[in-house]
Amino acid sequence: MSTRNGAPVAAVVPITDFEALEEAADVMLAREAEAVLADGGPTVSMADLLADLFSERDEGAA
Repeated sequence: MSTRNGAPVAAVVPITDFEALEEAADVMLAREAEAVLADGGPTVSMADLLADLFSERDEGAA
């Protein structure tokens, strides 16, 4: 583990562990999305999602 001013800032892990963590996160997010859709939750188009993401990023840079 790497630290900066005594606080952890990075860790070196085997790539297989990193990939397993990414896969687990993907599965968890997919399950959450499926649950929202099953409950009739709100949806958003990809175009609207990207527009919102990029407008937030641009606002943060100003």
